[in-house]
Amino acid sequence: MLSFTNELTDDPSWAQLITKEAFVQRWKRRGLAQYKRITQQMLDWCVQEVQDQATQFHHTRLSIALRSSLRRLERVSGYDKSNGPEASQNPIIDPCLYPLRFGLTRYRSSAISLKDCVRLSGKGISRSLLATQINGTLNDTWSYKITNAFSVRYQWLPCDFSFEEETGKTRCENTTDASLSFRHRCSSDDLKSLNSLTRTTKATEDVYGVEDLQPAVQEQGSVTIREGRVVGFPNVGDLLVAPTGQAHRNKVFQTKINPIKLGHPGKKTGHLKLVFVHLIDPNRRIISTSMVPCQRRDWWAREIRQKVPVLRRLPVEISNAIIDDVGDFPVSAIKAAEMRDEMLQERAEL
Repeated sequence: MLSFTNELTDDPSWAQLITKEAFVQRWKRRGLAQYKRITQQMLDWCVQEVQDQATQFHHTRLSIALRSSLRRLERVSGYDKSNGPEASQNPIIDPCLYPLRFGLTRYRSSAISLKDCVRLSGKGISRSLLATQINGTLNDTWSYKITNAFSVRYQWLPCDFSFEEETGKTRCENTTDASLSFRHRCSSDDLKSLNSLTRTTKATEDVYGVEDLQPAVQEQGSVTIREGRVVGFPNVGDLLVAPTGQAHRNKVFQTKINPIKLGHPGKKTGHLKLVFVHLIDPNRRIISTSMVPCQRRDWWAREIRQKVPVLRRLPVEISNAIIDDVGDFPVSAIKAAEMRDEMLQERAEL
């Protein structure tokens, strides 16, 4: 069903034609012919889902708003290119640099303006993450279990943002289309229960697409990334607790960016610009960049040198020594890199 839906929405005119009966029937015939396990009822559900997506697309015009806001990012210069010309990823903004470090980062209860961001560096409160803070309710059915799915040291700092109603677009130059592949880990207990119930191992292949004696991983297809397309998917699976108290591991959802190639090999270079926006639950208020003053030592040092004239009169070596002697905060570039490595290691273990 996911593969059929993805293929349907690859049609350039899907948003305009999905309400046309001829278009719908043509795609349903194609789905029945191409996917051996799909039924008419499943196709009806897929078409209804895509029709809902088209309604939301026309109502919000999110794609246009995103392209408009991204034009500013395309003009950003001076970002890190140290990975070299063969690098597969070259982020403009690295969320793992200068994150919230519990016990170190200071934050305030109210929003901070850009004008006061550096001036208020080091001001506010700092506290360690308490166990009760991550034992919150997810919904009426499930609640979080305190496990290594939560870091007790770091948190990415989200930012508040909004879109402007303008036009614009991102670019894909001299590369083949990129795509995202998805899969998730199935519960071995679920597979065993199904086999026991049906007294056959074929049931797991029919229901989950997992063959007997093969890894308990369900492939969920791929999505082509084209200009103007917005793809939403979960970032990581959590360990949840059922109301009965029995632990239940949510199927961990995994995403992979598939390799791309040069569209015209005769040309030397090509590039593809992708923007990943990690969204949080808007109903769960957490610390964001609007509450955290500047943590970067170089930005803070620049402000201090402007405010304290005596530092400008000292030899550069002595001035730098004074700046470097402030301790762990504000955070130096070396320390920020170390924290980034620690945070990435934590995420890898999830």
